[in-house]
Amino acid sequence: MQETFTQIWRRPHGYDPERGALRGWLFGIARKQAAEWGRKQKPADTLEGDEGKRERVEAASLMSDALGRLPAEQRTLLWLREVEGQSYGELAAILDIPVGTVRSRLFAAR
Repeated sequence: MQETFTQIWRRPHGYDPERGALRGWLFGIARKQAAEWGRKQKPADTLEGDEGKRERVEAASLMSDALGRLPAEQRTLLWLREVEGQSYGELAAILDIPVGTVRSRLFAAR
């Protein structure tokens, strides 16, 4: 949370109301900060045992099941946004749909 507010402090004019709601902008900063923190973390040694492998397999199975239950349009959008890192504008261009539709479908998928 502190890093999120530090980022806001460094760029006080970063928010553009024409691009979306303040809440979404704040959550976007927080999500990016959390992802950065996760990338910097070293893998825990405790996950290398059989218990850790079993937990990862179970988590992957649950995630696969959850993704499989989504409609194809939501699943595709979620994959392109979260895994491949496409922007909302890029997704709108790729799928030939408005940016607002991209955002609403992603919200529903999440």
